[in-house]
Amino acid sequence: MAKSTQGASFIKLDSSEQDAVLKKISQSRAGENWLSLLLYYLLESLTLDPIYGGNTDGMGWQWLGHQAGFPRPVQGKTYLDFS
Repeated sequence: MAKSTQGASFIKLDSSEQDAVLKKISQSRAGENWLSLLLYYLLESLTLDPIYGGNTDGMGWQWLGHQAGFPRPVQGKTYLDFS
């Protein structure tokens, strides 16, 4: 979509051009659903406890200024291990 509308890959566009591409995508029902799902996964990956395999080294938490609560899950005793 970025190459066809802006002539370059999305990552190479400036922020106003990126916004234009995202607005174009969001104009269709499928595009709106895709952006919603993408945002959901982004937020989940930023806030997930690293013990579950995402948020490597708690980088999302650091970026958000979040301090983990207590008790945190223990390796080998997460809900995934019991299912």
